[in-house]
Amino acid sequence: MREMEEMRKHIFKTTHTSDTSHTSHTSHTSHTHLVMDAEEMLKQQLQQEGDLIGISMLTELGNQAVQLGLIAGHGYHGGKYEILRNGEVILLSPQEAKTYLLNLIAELEK
Repeated sequence: MREMEEMRKHIFKTTHTSDTSHTSHTSHTSHTHLVMDAEEMLKQQLQQEGDLIGISMLTELGNQAVQLGLIAGHGYHGGKYEILRNGEVILLSPQEAKTYLLNLIAELEK
């Protein structure tokens, strides 16, 4: 959130310190689009970083489950997360797979 505010200030500063002798509705609209585009780019970047962290965590959980002998394999397949366990293929969303693997590991540790 703070990064978005800093980016907004930077864009506002750059667009308002340039030649303002022809201020018009068009320049205001242009400024608005710049801010919206910058916010959207930042949101996408944060989403991608979050996705990478989620993928990394899921991979680590899957690897741990393999090492513990709980599952035979794991990985992304067709937009879903595939877990191979007891000769069966289990297809889950990444969030469901994370929960599933955490529960498997927790059960073993009891």
